[in-house]
Amino acid sequence: MGRRRRWTPPWVGTGASWVVRIKDSAAGMREALPAIASLVTKIAAGVPVGTPEEDGYFPRGIRVNHFESERGSKRAVQMLVRKIRGEPFRSEYPMPVFDRVEPSPPVEDLARATVALVTSGGIVPKGNPDRIESSSASKFGNCGLEGVTGSTYAQLCPYPRRSAPTGSCLR
Repeated sequence: MGRRRRWTPPWVGTGASWVVRIKDSAAGMREALPAIASLVTKIAAGVPVGTPEEDGYFPRGIRVNHFESERGSKRAVQMLVRKIRGEPFRSEYPMPVFDRVEPSPPVEDLARATVALVTSGGIVPKGNPDRIESSSASKFGNCGLEGVTGSTYAQLCPYPRRSAPTGSCLR
């Protein structure tokens, strides 16, 4: 029999709410209520909340920088060695799990279709006139592609860089 997948509420991971892990029946409330009370007490008192593993809530999709006692390179090697040996390990940067989505049927008349190019690839007009940050951008842009063809693609810069005073692109 296959392993039962644990259900995760759809709002979890959005940072919008705190959801405490509980069992899937009322019998688990004896364990859940102290965890809920502890979390609510911390939040209300302004006390820093621990990690999801420490305080028993679903991850909220918020990354928090913190200092570790050992350098990242040493921790990475230790994790790799544990993985190679078949020992349990935990990544500091868990990979997202994506749902499989059935593709839509093909467009029958492409000449009459409206096509939008949406990317998270950081494509900006050359010179980055909107000054969009190259990492952890605080805003987004809307850039028309009228007249941009394969020969004029150089008008776009795939890597915005705020510190490039000439507006040049790093390739």
